[in-house]
Amino acid sequence: MTFPLDARRLSGVVAVCALLLAGCAQGTGSATSTASDTPATTDPATTSATPSSSTSAPAVNVRQVGAVLDVSSSDRYRFASPTGNIVCQLDKDAVQCAAADRQWTPTPTGKDDCKDPNGDVALRSDGRAVVVCHGDSIGQRTDKKTSATVLDYGHAVKKGDIMCLSQTNGVTCSSNVNGASIFLSRERYEVNGS
Repeated sequence: MTFPLDARRLSGVVAVCALLLAGCAQGTGSATSTASDTPATTDPATTSATPSSSTSAPAVNVRQVGAVLDVSSSDRYRFASPTGNIVCQLDKDAVQCAAADRQWTPTPTGKDDCKDPNGDVALRSDGRAVVVCHGDSIGQRTDKKTSATVLDYGHAVKKGDIMCLSQTNGVTCSSNVNGASIFLSRERYEVNGS
């Protein structure tokens, strides 16, 4: 014996199926991935250093990432963009990124005596987003093919209060504590927050 479904029950069944499908679509991360418990955001800039006239943070909301690789238990974690052009190193409460091939010249932030910035941008452990002012670049110290894990587009990695997201337009790293962020691509960079 079959019972006809009324419109309310049918719409409820459809809604439950849609939610289940949406949950399955987001669950494509590896077994080591976890959902972000403390999402980071890219808040509006309080301090900015960009080669272009735009001072707004990149249009990235790290909270929208379905799965995040949490590497908080490791001392140091290096990753590269899928092209290998951008390399970042996450240390305790800090991240530093470099672009091997770039179409911009860095402008130092916070140090008037810096005459030769190396082109790296960083979120420091003191919460500041800066252009790095010293000779060694993280890009020079990292062989992208052997010691840096590729972070595919649309994927994120988290270490402590810092989260980095790889997208086709570049890499964004944000502090969950104060909202400071850095953005790096072949075409431009941004340093937001101090």
